[in-house]
Amino acid sequence: MQLTINLLSLPVECSGDTGTSSVLVGGLLLGGLAAGTLAYMYAPELMKATGDLRRKFFDDSYDDSDKWCANSTLEPILEEILEVLKPKQKDLATRDQVINELRRVVETVQSLRGAAVEPFGSFVSNLFTKWGDVDISINLPKEGGYISYVESDRKQRLLVDLQNPLRGRWQMVQLIPARVPILKCQSSDNIFSCDISIDNLKGQMKSKLFLWISEIDGRFRDMILLVKEWAKAHDINDPNSGTINSYSLSLLVIFHFQTCEPAIFPPLKDIYAGNVADDLQGNFHL
Repeated sequence: MQLTINLLSLPVECSGDTGTSSVLVGGLLLGGLAAGTLAYMYAPELMKATGDLRRKFFDDSYDDSDKWCANSTLEPILEEILEVLKPKQKDLATRDQVINELRRVVETVQSLRGAAVEPFGSFVSNLFTKWGDVDISINLPKEGGYISYVESDRKQRLLVDLQNPLRGRWQMVQLIPARVPILKCQSSDNIFSCDISIDNLKGQMKSKLFLWISEIDGRFRDMILLVKEWAKAHDINDPNSGTINSYSLSLLVIFHFQTCEPAIFPPLKDIYAGNVADDLQGNFHL
C-alpha cells in the first residue's frame, strides 16, 4: 500500500518566503517527492495528518488561503520524518568503529603498508541517514606529497589483496570490477555496507565541497535526506541499474536552492573559486 500526495500539481514557489516549509515544499516539487509516501513508510502514525493535508490541498471547500496554510501542516510531518532519517550519536560511533577496524586490517596487508584509510561521501558531508552506506578510500603513500595516477588494474589487484583478510571479519565481501573498482562489504551487524576504493581523491574533494555547502544553510541537509529516501523508495537511486545516483540528486537540490527568490545559495564558483580537476594534479590535503 502506498499513500501519496501529488505535490507536482501544486503551484508552490519560494518567492518572498524562504521559511523552512516553503523551501522544502519547493524542493519536493523539484524531485516529485510525495510526502505521504514517506509518512506511510517511516511514520504510520502520521497517516491522519497526511490525510488532512490532502484534503486541504485538493478539497474545493478550502479557499486559497487555507491551501497555502497547509504548509504549516506539512512542516511537522517533514520534521517527524527527518527525526527518523537522521543518524543518532550511536550511528556515528558505529561507523567510526568500522573505519578504525578497517585501518587495523589494512595495516596487515603487505601491499597496502603505509596507506591511509579515509572516509568520504555522505558520511563526511554529514548528508547520510542512519542506515546510509559508508564510502572509504584507501589512499596510497604519495612520493613527495604529490598525487600520482594509479591504473585501474592495479587498484583491482590491491582490493583483491584486501578481500581475504576482510572475509574473516565482515560479511558479503564482494569485488565489483568497474571503471572505479570497489570492494563492497556488509558490516557485521548488517545495518549498513561499506564501499572501499583506492585513491578516490576526487570523491573526497566532492565530499568536502558538499560539507562546506551544507554548512551554509541547515535546510540543505534536510532536503538531501528527504529526496534521497524518496528516490530509494521509488527505485530510482541506483546507478548500477541506470537510475540517478545520490550525487546527481544533490546537484538538483543545490540548483533549487540557487534558484529560489531570494536565492539561498550563491553560484558554486563563489564557494570554491579553484578548478578541482587542476587542483588535484598537485599537492592535496584534506
